[in-house]
Amino acid sequence: MDIRVKLLSTIEAWNIDAQAAELTDEQAIELAGLASTILADRITSGLEDIYPGAKVSVVCVCEDTGADGVIAYGDDGTPDERAKDNISNTIRGAWELALADAVRIFNAKLDGTLYDLAEQRVREWLFEPMVCYCLNDWPQGDEHLTWLLWASRRDILNWIPNDLSEYEDADE
Repeated sequence: MDIRVKLLSTIEAWNIDAQAAELTDEQAIELAGLASTILADRITSGLEDIYPGAKVSVVCVCEDTGADGVIAYGDDGTPDERAKDNISNTIRGAWELALADAVRIFNAKLDGTLYDLAEQRVREWLFEPMVCYCLNDWPQGDEHLTWLLWASRRDILNWIPNDLSEYEDADE
């Protein structure tokens, strides 16, 4: 199966009222981008779980071309309307959750608690050497901490190397 999803990644699409939220235009654009990134990742992971072996591509666009947002092709190359409807419903369900997570992460960036929030999340389910590795001072800085907050547990575990010996005594 070949699944293609197009997400409209604009302030309007996310229904972000910058003025009411007291955000600058740049902050509202950043929030919409973050929400789209989170949603795209969750859609990709979710569809790969639902349709094992499917080729999934999710694209975020900033201009509404009026074209379908979801296209699903069966293994025989013909459109699969049932899969398209299921995928569309999945996306609608994930939309608000992605925006809520984006707002939480964005606010943590603004008030300087991003590191604390990322640490809290990884400490809930990782062992100490893994936590130390995740919270290492990565060159991506806030971008890395943001990823720790929205990435799936599976993606984080796949990212952590098997040999964590240099992080085992990090707290001592």
